[in-house]
Amino acid sequence: MPSKRKSTRMDRSIRAFRRISGLRLADLLKFISSLLLPLSFGVFTIIITFQQQSAAKQQRDEDRNASQLQRDEDRNASQLQRQQERDLDEQRYRNKIFDVYIKEMGQLLKENHRAMISKEFMATLSRVNTLNIFRQLDGQRNIRI
Repeated sequence: MPSKRKSTRMDRSIRAFRRISGLRLADLLKFISSLLLPLSFGVFTIIITFQQQSAAKQQRDEDRNASQLQRDEDRNASQLQRQQERDLDEQRYRNKIFDVYIKEMGQLLKENHRAMISKEFMATLSRVNTLNIFRQLDGQRNIRI
């Protein structure tokens, strides 16, 4: 019988505890189920917040990379444009020198036909002008001369 007394004592202590706390199993389940929905909303809110932050960070990184790529392309385009402008200026300069040379030689030939200067002097003068212009022009224009 000692075990019966023990079990009855335990039953009494459980009943006393239930009376004090006023909870039954059904009440406890209702309480837990009423907490379950707000807790699940809280957990999902936290998870969604982390995912949104991750997506925003990824988007910022992609935007940063895209803007860096755009800056590099702009820089390369402007360098290419400056180089083309320099090349164009150099071509204009060489064309101008070439045109001046042709005009001077034509003028020299016209003047020397009338003045009857020695052919040797005229040949030397033409040679000096031609060699001088060769140093200033590129190969394509030198071939034309």
